[in-house]
Amino acid sequence: SMVHSKQTLFYYFLLSLILGSGLHFLYTLIPSPFTAVIAPISESVWEHTKIIYFPYLLLALLYNRRHSPSTIGSFLLALPVMCFSMLTIGSIYHIVLDFHALWFDLLLFFLVMAFGFWFPAHCSIPSHTPLWYLGITLTILLGILIFVFTFFPPAPLLFQDLSSVNR
Repeated sequence: SMVHSKQTLFYYFLLSLILGSGLHFLYTLIPSPFTAVIAPISESVWEHTKIIYFPYLLLALLYNRRHSPSTIGSFLLALPVMCFSMLTIGSIYHIVLDFHALWFDLLLFFLVMAFGFWFPAHCSIPSHTPLWYLGITLTILLGILIFVFTFFPPAPLLFQDLSSVNR
């Protein structure tokens, strides 16, 4: 039933918050090329897409395999929207406005992840439709960019380590 799946989605949402939070510290604890790909290697806004992308993608695939295969399109369309929202709002907050408050980052992370599990429960994307392909394409493209930019970050502010900024 939808009630059961909403409850299940809520548990997956909580798990995504735990995994994303843990991932934030993974590279610091275990620095390696592998952990560099899946965990933030600096305090840049871009690097923080990883704490959304990987936990969410993992849990979306797990949820779809175990509970509802037909919802993968909604999850994969939500993921690029989540990362783009986090990058846009994070950039405005940290770079344009030059504000740095941990509570803001935590709230943004919470709200972006909440959207990711709310959207599939309320919006169905049928298989092999333009939006379905768009979600898959953008998710794959984002994964490639995350991989490439981990080792070859471009110059713009989005990729600058903000940990040196006075907090």
